[in-house]
Amino acid sequence: MRYIIFVFFISFSFTSQAQDQLWTLQRCIQHAFNNNLTIKQSELTKQIYDNNYTESKLSLLPTVSADASQNFSFGNSVDPTTFEFVKVNTNSNSFGLTASVPLFTGLQQINGIRKSKTEMEAAQQDVLNVKDQIVLSVTTYFLNVLLNKAILTSANKQIETTSEQYKNTQKLIDAGALPQGDLLDIEAQLASDELRITQAENNLTLAKLSLQILLQLDLQNEFEVIAPAIDDPNPDVPVIYDPQNIYYEAVTKRPEIKAEELRLKSAQISEQIARGALYPTLSLSTSIRTNYFSEGIEQVGSDSLLIPPLQIGYLESDATEGVLSLPQTEFFPIIQDKGFGDQLKDNRSESVGISLSVPIFGGWSRMTNVQNAKLSTQISKYSLMDSKNALREEINQAYTNAVAAAKTFASAKKSYVALEKSFEYAEEKYKLGSLNSLDYLTVKNRLAITESDLLTAKYDYIFKLKILDFYAGNPITLD
Repeated sequence: MRYIIFVFFISFSFTSQAQDQLWTLQRCIQHAFNNNLTIKQSELTKQIYDNNYTESKLSLLPTVSADASQNFSFGNSVDPTTFEFVKVNTNSNSFGLTASVPLFTGLQQINGIRKSKTEMEAAQQDVLNVKDQIVLSVTTYFLNVLLNKAILTSANKQIETTSEQYKNTQKLIDAGALPQGDLLDIEAQLASDELRITQAENNLTLAKLSLQILLQLDLQNEFEVIAPAIDDPNPDVPVIYDPQNIYYEAVTKRPEIKAEELRLKSAQISEQIARGALYPTLSLSTSIRTNYFSEGIEQVGSDSLLIPPLQIGYLESDATEGVLSLPQTEFFPIIQDKGFGDQLKDNRSESVGISLSVPIFGGWSRMTNVQNAKLSTQISKYSLMDSKNALREEINQAYTNAVAAAKTFASAKKSYVALEKSFEYAEEKYKLGSLNSLDYLTVKNRLAITESDLLTAKYDYIFKLKILDFYAGNPITLD
C-alpha cells in the first residue's frame, strides 16, 4: 500500500512539474502582465497620479497647525499676562492652534481636482497601452518559437525521408540497378539534413531564450511552448478588412489616443487654473492662543489693617489741644504664584478673521502663466493630431503588410504543392532507376527549401492578421 502511494505521489509530482513547464500564448501574456518591468513602471506612475488626485480633493479641507514656544528673558521684560515691566529673569511659554480655509481662489482648487483626475485617467490609459504593446511583443516571440518548432519538425521529416531513401538506394545498388556513386550522394544529403536539423535546433533554442527573457523567467528552468494546431489561414481574409473602418473604430478605443485626448483636456484645465490666479482670493481663519509666565501671580484673598487715630494738627482756638484723625481700616490683597494650568486657562484668547487678497501686479508672472498654458494646450492639440495620424498610418501599413503576406503565403503554398508533386514523381522514377541521385536530391532540396519558405510565410501571415485583429479591437488568440 505504501508503495502504491509513493508511486502515485511521484507520478503526480512529475505531472505537475511537466504542466508547470508548458506555456500557452495566454499564459505567456498573463505572466508578462504580472512580471514585465515596463508594465510595473507604468502602474507605479499611475499610482503617483492616484495620490495626486487624492491630495487635490483633500486640499479643500481646512489647514490646521499648532505651535508652541519657550522663551527666556534676562533683565527687564514684559509680563505677557499683565503687560507690566518686571526686572527679573523670567521664562514664558506660548501655545496656539490655527485653522484656515479658502473660501474663493478663482476656482483654482476645483479645477485642480479636475486636472488631477484627468491626469490619473490618462495614466491608466498609458498602462493599457503598455500592456497592448507587450501583447504584440509576446505574440511575436511566441509565433517565432512555433515557426522554428515547425521548421525543426520539417527538418526531421526530411532526414527520415533521406534515411529511408538511403536504404532503398543500397538495395538498388545491391541489385545492380544503380551505381555505387549514388550512395555517396545520399550520404552527403544525410550530412546536409543533419546540419539543417542542428541549425533548426539552435534557432529554436534562441527563439525560446528570447521569449523567456521577455517574460522575465529563470533561464535555468525548463521551458516548453505548447504548439496549438494552426490551420493554414485563408489568403482572402484581408479583403474583409477595411482600413478606413478599422481606423474610425480604433481612434475611439485605442488607449494611446484616449491618453492624448485626456492630456489635451488637462492642458485646457491648466488654462483655467492660470486664469483663476488673476482673481482675488478670500479665506477664513480662526485661532486659539494661550500663554504661561513664570512670574505670573494671582490674588487669592485680602487682609485688613486697623490704623489707630493719629494726631494731625491743633485747634485754632487752643493751640495746646491736638486734633486726631479718625481710625481707618486698610485692605490689601493676598498674592501667590499662579499655576501653569490656571494660567493656560485664564490667558486663553480666540480670534476669527476673513482675509481678502487682490492681485494687482506680480512681475507679469500670472499673465505669463496664462500665455504658457495656452501654448501648452496648442502643443497637446498637435500631439493628439500626430497620434491620430500615426494610428492611421500604422493601420494602413498593417493592412498593406497583411495583403502582401497573404499573397506571399498563397504563392509559397502553390509552389510547395507543385514541388511536392514533382518530388513524388521524381521519387518514383528514382526507385525505378530512371533518375540519377543528383537530380533526385536536387528536387528534394528544392522541396525542403520551399517547405521552409511556406512555414515562414504562414506564420508571418498569421502574425500580420493578428495585428489587424489587434487594431480592430479583437483579442489576440491562436484558437
